[in-house]
Amino acid sequence: MKVLNVLSVLDSVPLCGLQQLTLRGEDGTATLYLEGPNIVGVESEVLPDLGTALTRAGLDPMDVDLAEHEDRRVWPPLLRKGLLAPHVAHAQFALRVTQALLPLAWQDLTWTVTPLAAYADRVDGLSLDTAGTLYDMVWLAMTIPGARRADRPSTRLRAVPASSVPEEVIAGGAVYLGVMHGWTLGQVAARLGLRWDDLSRQVNALVNSGLLCPVPVQVK
Repeated sequence: MKVLNVLSVLDSVPLCGLQQLTLRGEDGTATLYLEGPNIVGVESEVLPDLGTALTRAGLDPMDVDLAEHEDRRVWPPLLRKGLLAPHVAHAQFALRVTQALLPLAWQDLTWTVTPLAAYADRVDGLSLDTAGTLYDMVWLAMTIPGARRADRPSTRLRAVPASSVPEEVIAGGAVYLGVMHGWTLGQVAARLGLRWDDLSRQVNALVNSGLLCPVPVQVK
């Protein structure tokens, strides 16, 4: 089962020292920065800008903007000034790691590990247990509807014109509009800040309601 591929990382990566772990799927990548058994940083094309994500989470946009100018990692000044509670920061960091990993869950994976002498952008004071985080990701991946497990960040769907989104799928209204604007699912995830399993369920509801459908294959 493809979703279990990521767990083999635990057997293949020596969780010691400072290192960069790059996970590559058939479509998309995620980079984790590890220090010993902990994740201390994450990068992925499906992640929203951190400042935008924190603003959506309820932080004052001016506070976030000042923090970004002070330190591009954003977290340290917000924590130091008490503008962001440690437990909230931890939850947001965990969300970002999961957002980065979930699109790869149902793909064949390869990975590379690069030892690092120093990590200039290390997220000070924030870390996640690598094993626990990967197991949590696998559990969430198992909740993705079977029909959506073949979706990739580059997947495009077609929005069927409708005067309104039916009430039973109203949660997918923003997703529907994003697809109507021509966004890929990866762009929808990044721009709306949606975790991949949540996005998959919304897409599935919209497809089942006839509001989204596959893009016809172009025959040359």
